[in-house]
Amino acid sequence: MLRYIDVLLVNEEELLMLSSKNNLVDGVELLLKEGPSYIIVKRGVQGCVIAQRDEHLKTIPAYKSNAICTLGSGGCFWWCISSDVCRNR
Repeated sequence: MLRYIDVLLVNEEELLMLSSKNNLVDGVELLLKEGPSYIIVKRGVQGCVIAQRDEHLKTIPAYKSNAICTLGSGGCFWWCISSDVCRNR
């Protein structure tokens, strides 16, 4: 199934479950070989990691904020990341 996916967005727990690996780097390396061009790993207050085939992992820190309600933040995050990936292909 992964060979049909261009961009895989998962949290760290989902990545480790899908890859059956014990750490983020090994999990990303394995899943990139399976098909996705990009893997984006959400890490909550630690930001995210963006991986692309034949590139180094990029760690992006989370923005500091005083969040009152996080409802919808995952959708906003996905929209911003996917629009940037599509624009910069």
